[in-house]
Amino acid sequence: MVGPVCPYPKADQSTCTTLTEMTDKLLIYIYKKMTVGTVLLDFSTAFDIVDHCLLLTKLAAYGFSPAAIN
Repeated sequence: MVGPVCPYPKADQSTCTTLTEMTDKLLIYIYKKMTVGTVLLDFSTAFDIVDHCLLLTKLAAYGFSPAAIN
């Protein structure tokens, strides 16, 4: 299998549930003697250094609605 097993959490699912499902699938692949590799990224602080006023101004300039920006 080539590609992500679980690219992102579903809207109604916690990160913990997503990681549990991914682990279960990976263990199945390992049991079947398949090659397994993972890349885990944490973007939780990716936007901490962004000037939020500037970001909101740019989103408005790109045509995002006020409801989408809020």
